[in-house]
Amino acid sequence: MINKLSEKVLEKLLEKSLQFKKQEDGLALTEYLILLGVITGAVVLVVTLFGDQVGGAWNTAVGSIFANCTATGTPPVSTCS
Repeated sequence: MINKLSEKVLEKLLEKSLQFKKQEDGLALTEYLILLGVITGAVVLVVTLFGDQVGGAWNTAVGSIFANCTATGTPPVSTCS
């Protein structure tokens, strides 16, 4: 009798732990989606506030890379055309 009772208790415990694991996976996905939303919002905010400065810096960097391609005749990177 005690053996059957402990077996039932262990089965219930295993069942509950598996249900808990499934719930935890769902929570982890939700947390990652929230984090993705926060990161996306931060990127949009930074681009909105500093877009001109970032664009200028980007254009300067790209311009200097391609200027090196034409000045030396040998590209520093394989993407020079």
